[in-house]
Amino acid sequence: MNVSTQNSELQEIFDTVLNGIRAQGGPSFRESAESEPMGPACFYRHPSLPRKCAAGHLIKDKFYSPNLEGGIVRHVSVNAALEASGVPFDLLSHVSLLQGIHDDEAKGAPTDCAFLQRWEQRMWKFALQFSLNYTTAAIN
Repeated sequence: MNVSTQNSELQEIFDTVLNGIRAQGGPSFRESAESEPMGPACFYRHPSLPRKCAAGHLIKDKFYSPNLEGGIVRHVSVNAALEASGVPFDLLSHVSLLQGIHDDEAKGAPTDCAFLQRWEQRMWKFALQFSLNYTTAAIN
């Protein structure tokens, strides 16, 4: 893959994640209950809210399975779902970075608003790092 094509595809991935998470208004995350030994969790598809994580926005419905939950982006089954959904193998490490931004900010934010503020700042830095276009969020 040449650099121009890779940058164009990375921009498309970035825009999909950025706009998807903005539209849903918060992370795909659930605090744990006392009965859940695994602790807080991020989800590719949230079990009770219409939300997706960064990588979840890139996995097409026909390639999603609840069996993906709990697996990291670099897990073979998650990789396969992302690649089947059109994410180039060469950009999976970037998707993993975007997922890390989502997960880190979701676990540290007390509210959706706090998540979005911190997440936007990290997404802006990601865009700068990889020479991507970043559009600021529309204020409602």
